[in-house]
Amino acid sequence: MSIYNPEATLDGRDELSPGQSQRVHTLRVLGAVAAGVISWALLKCALHDPLFLLSFMGTLLWGLLSASALLLRRRSAAGQSLLEWQAFAVMTFCYSAASIFFFGGGFFHSWQYVGICLAACTWSIVVVQRLKAVGAVANSWSRVPTTTPRTNIAL
Repeated sequence: MSIYNPEATLDGRDELSPGQSQRVHTLRVLGAVAAGVISWALLKCALHDPLFLLSFMGTLLWGLLSASALLLRRRSAAGQSLLEWQAFAVMTFCYSAASIFFFGGGFFHSWQYVGICLAACTWSIVVVQRLKAVGAVANSWSRVPTTTPRTNIAL
């Protein structure tokens, strides 16, 4: 079973809005973007985080959640590359280290924040390993899977 199929014609609209017109799909996407902007503005106000120090960790966690959701829903690495998530893992480790060691005391030294940083770093490694296991392409300009995909791996 190959992950990359050059014959496939499935596009974003077919996956996100199956059987819907382009107009309905466009309205759904615009609605989702509007909901995201409003939600982010509300969360930003609630966090009182003018320098985005905590907000960035929330963004990292959201990205990991999105990667996991894609893997679970598609049961393949379609639309994702190994390099993309390796770079994301490096960013997660670097931001965690910087925020814990260089952002002063208090909140960024609390066990809760250190714990969420450790969880994010661990989760990023798990995402990379899962992508390797399902045969993700090495990068977006490569069509060659990193490994032979295995279909009997539990997610």
